Amino acid sequence: MDTLSQAHAERLDPALGQTIQIDLAYAGPWPAALSWEGVDQADGTRAWVTPTLLGEAVIRVDGAQVVLDVQPARNRPDLLPLPIGKRQVPAADHACFDPRFPKLSGPWILACEGGKVAVALPIQGGEERTLEPPVESPGASAEGVYALSRGGWKSQDWTWHPGKAAPLDAIAPVGVGSEEVAVLTRDAVILMPWDAGHRRELPAAPASWYAPALSESAVLWVDRRDSAWTGLDVLRLSQDGRSAQVLVRAPGDQVHVAASENWVAWVESHFVVVQDLRTGERRRYPSDTHAATGLSLWGPVACWEHWNGQDVDAVCSDGLIADGPGHQRAPSRYQGWMLYRDGERTMVATATELVWDDDDPRAQRTGPRVSASSAYQGAYVPGGVRYTLPDLEGGWTLEQWKDGAWVQSGPYVHDFMAQDAVRAVRIP
Repeated sequence: MDTLSQAHAERLDPALGQTIQIDLAYAGPWPAALSWEGVDQADGTRAWVTPTLLGEAVIRVDGAQVVLDVQPARNRPDLLPLPIGKRQVPAADHACFDPRFPKLSGPWILACEGGKVAVALPIQGGEERTLEPPVESPGASAEGVYALSRGGWKSQDWTWHPGKAAPLDAIAPVGVGSEEVAVLTRDAVILMPWDAGHRRELPAAPASWYAPALSESAVLWVDRRDSAWTGLDVLRLSQDGRSAQVLVRAPGDQVHVAASENWVAWVESHFVVVQDLRTGERRRYPSDTHAATGLSLWGPVACWEHWNGQDVDAVCSDGLIADGPGHQRAPSRYQGWMLYRDGERTMVATATELVWDDDDPRAQRTGPRVSASSAYQGAYVPGGVRYTLPDLEGGWTLEQWKDGAWVQSGPYVHDFMAQDAVRAVRIP
């Protein structure tokens, strides 16, 4: 395993007086004896800092560093629930042997018959597709669904890609990417193209049950090699594909890895964490997760099972929440839709609005953030914010927050400049 260490900040642009956590992705001897510089408190591979000066603040540890851009103000941390509509999908109500199903694969609902994943239902109308023969626990992601030794289907056009016979003793569902799939065995991570061909194998010690995750730039898995010291950790394939690197190695278990576009995520004690692979920033969402069915990720938006003190709710980090009496479980997210289980029923929650503020992972500030009572969450950016917004199927319009109210801005576009929050509104 590579010994390269990298430092990651919970926020790269904290406000004055805002306490944030710094983590070191550390692969050295354990317990870690590290020399932190520029922090207020440290405990092994983690440290905390509360900035007291505006501008650049540099944190250094073990040859790595992270640079903070300290702001005059911050947005309020409260998350406003998004307005949603709910509908049942009776055709997906059949029980599955694998509790991670039914789930979304792009705009398709993977549903079961006889306990096995057997059919793909279009989420917004159209012809359903059949998986023949059914599979108890295939790999599935927004890219498609894949069964080891058989091949798979790409979710966007449902084209079949025959696989190559691979007599592998897999210990978890296949991880599905756009061009490759990942297979975990007791002692290796194996990467194979969708359409057969040469496979690459990396010695590893993956944990069972937890599927690997693939994004445009990363392959991740839950690893047990240091479980006696640190519990289960999250490793990633190095850029050259020849070694494993630590993504997170810390006391307690880090599990349920997920990947989407340039973001990766996992569940740890009391938090769901989403990391931007381009900047290293890690967003931490407090939660009593009790997650048994995994973690869903759509871009930087994570969805998981949250214990509210009485029962389980399906929640997403952008405010899309399905709650109510009983348990809402197994959330699966794609664009403005979240599939989940409500008791014996399979439900789709459809967001009628999506909101991005200037501290959203899809936003890029062009100046400092300052306080204002009329701002969406108490702060805005006079110099402007560039939003790089995701693809959304169906009809949407775009609004921006000005002087304490939403103002119509026109059709939905992917690139947009504003000083404050923006909102996409679904056209009925």
